[in-house]
Amino acid sequence: MTQTTLCHLLVGLPSSGKSTFTKQLHQQIPDSVVVSASAIEAELSEREKTKVKWNDIENEVIDRVRLGAKYKQVVIYDANNVRLDRRKSFLDKTSDLDFEWVCWWIKTPVNVCKYWNKRRPIQIPKATIDESYDDLEQSPPTVEEGFVAVREVNP
Repeated sequence: MTQTTLCHLLVGLPSSGKSTFTKQLHQQIPDSVVVSASAIEAELSEREKTKVKWNDIENEVIDRVRLGAKYKQVVIYDANNVRLDRRKSFLDKTSDLDFEWVCWWIKTPVNVCKYWNKRRPIQIPKATIDESYDDLEQSPPTVEEGFVAVREVNP
């Protein structure tokens, strides 16, 4: 019988503090690996010298999650994950792994995200933050999606 690994998926608006939370979680969990959609997007954009499509990013995310599973690592998946269809796609594509997923919903207020965004070296368009907010309001994460728990974090 194989043992199930408890892994972590983050949900939150752009500039909500997900990556900061991820770093803290990573420090607390020995043998964990961080899979960051933003880092993967940057790598693929640099390699391809062009804007990359979400499907390409997601495929690389899944490959790295599978690599983590192969090496029996706890995976921490750092991405916005504000859209229900993307969360479902991710959970479906990793359902064959011996992983259970805890969802960490970083609930930073949208006005704080916009303020923090202004202080970033590379800023996210305000419209993207607003759209992400709308997506998350329409479909907040729930255990019914397949998470063993949804933990709300109020920074």
